[in-house]
Amino acid sequence: MTDPKGIIMAKEVFSASMSYERNEDSHTYYESMRQLIPLDRKENAKRHKVLLGFQLDPSQLKYNRQNMVAVPAPDSGL
Repeated sequence: MTDPKGIIMAKEVFSASMSYERNEDSHTYYESMRQLIPLDRKENAKRHKVLLGFQLDPSQLKYNRQNMVAVPAPDSGL
C-alpha cells in the first residue's frame, strides 16, 4: 500500500506453494485472504495504490533471468 507520493505505508508478504508441470505455460491458483488497508478517511482511498507482485530471492531471480523466453508483443491493431 502506497500513499499518493508512492511511499510504502504498509507491506505484508503472503506465501503460496505451487507446482508446475514441465509442459505448463500457465497455472491458476486461488486463495482467500484479507488485508486491512490503513487509511485515515475513506475519501482518501482513491489517491492510494495497492501493489501486488512476487517477491523472489536472488537464486530465483537468477534462474528466471537465465530461463526467460521471449514472448512476442500483442498486435495493437493500429
